Amino acid sequence: MAFRGDTDAGSGYWIATRPAPSWLPTGPQRPHPGQPAGSFGLTWWDGDPALAPRLVAVADRLSALAAHPTLPVVYGTAGEGDDGTVHCWRVTGRGRVGESMTLPSGGAEPCHLAVAADGHWLLVANYTSGTVAAIPLDETGWPSGDPVLTLLGGAGSNAEPARQKAPHPHQLTTLSDGQLLITDLGADLLRRMRIDPSGRLLPTGRWATPPGAGPRHLVLLPDPQHPSTAVGVPAGAAGTAGTTDAAGTTGTSVTTAADAAAHAVVATGAEAGAANPLRVAVSAELSGELLVGTLDEAPAQLPEAGSQDSAGATDPADVPARPARPARPARPAWVRLPGSERTGAALSRSERNYPGDIAGAAGTPGPVYFANRGHDTISVFAADPAPRLLAEVSSGVRWPQHLCPQPGVLLVAGWDSGQLSMLMLDDDGLSGPQPPALVECPGAAWLLPWHADRGGRPSPTEQRDR
Repeated sequence: MAFRGDTDAGSGYWIATRPAPSWLPTGPQRPHPGQPAGSFGLTWWDGDPALAPRLVAVADRLSALAAHPTLPVVYGTAGEGDDGTVHCWRVTGRGRVGESMTLPSGGAEPCHLAVAADGHWLLVANYTSGTVAAIPLDETGWPSGDPVLTLLGGAGSNAEPARQKAPHPHQLTTLSDGQLLITDLGADLLRRMRIDPSGRLLPTGRWATPPGAGPRHLVLLPDPQHPSTAVGVPAGAAGTAGTTDAAGTTGTSVTTAADAAAHAVVATGAEAGAANPLRVAVSAELSGELLVGTLDEAPAQLPEAGSQDSAGATDPADVPARPARPARPARPAWVRLPGSERTGAALSRSERNYPGDIAGAAGTPGPVYFANRGHDTISVFAADPAPRLLAEVSSGVRWPQHLCPQPGVLLVAGWDSGQLSMLMLDDDGLSGPQPPALVECPGAAWLLPWHADRGGRPSPTEQRDR
């Protein structure tokens, strides 16, 4: 195997490892039955297939990782129940950490996090509680205050009631203008928001995905009409033709996603990204599709509700006398493609296939990689000019939870099989049917490339996860 990862001094990969979900029934499909609880958390891998990853810091149910844009600090989300947590570690050397800190995420089941473009806020998506927490960071990248919570406004789409009764943010993408793009699986929405100086998130745009799509993750694509926009500008053969569809539809402070009219200053022009509409590819977890579309400028988004404090009471001072009705979300003309061509029952966890992560090589118009959790495959799509499926291959692992494209190789974290898979790449995508190399890594759930010579700065590929 030619790939040896970033094995220069100081470089490698941080990995979030975690046990099986508590709700998963016991039996042959339940992974890691013999692993003790204290054997999961922040793990280090040198990038050499011959070397096993090693646990560095224990963390309970660590789910996602992010790095500070300029400082040697790694952050992680953890927890499944009502009391989610955020972990922070100072990196002191290759695979070594020093000072650490654990604090509440401000909500239930945090699943994703990102650092604001200016490095002043750590943003956390609390999936179950439908909130986004903004945690202030000091000049060393360390938390310096209580989280400011934004409760995403509106109701769930209810297209799939078991998963969509309320908003559920699943991914946070920081944009080049400092704004935030949020995938809301519960409301079938993509939300764009800006961070005000107090840490509140104020809406600047909403776009609907098809009902029941359940948008999980996205990547930014070059826009054919605006070639200067590229994949990853966040601070991320024969084919199957798609169809175009106009979508239907603790010491913390809390605000609604659309604050009261007195505070809702809607960004316009360049600040709102009007000059360069965003072109995105989205993994739709519930409908099992890839969605490709352009987020043209939406109408001004007016407040959806008043502010709430941490006890849930409404502050009358923040509520306008006559609340304005929110504008309807814009409805892009989505190209919709099946995420997998496999038929029949899925292989892992349940009979249903659940698309998960999506990734593209940053800064290039190359292929998009799409993880099918259940069929346990990787689909490779050409996104432009005509979105189409190029190939679908085995991931080599069970439940491919996270994708990490690197030069010449696609790294796949297989949560249920407890392995890292390495699929070789060429300019057109996957470079053939050869079986992937595997590295044993129990509970592998997230991969974060680390380059010590950048002082914690994410690589361009890594940007799409932030």
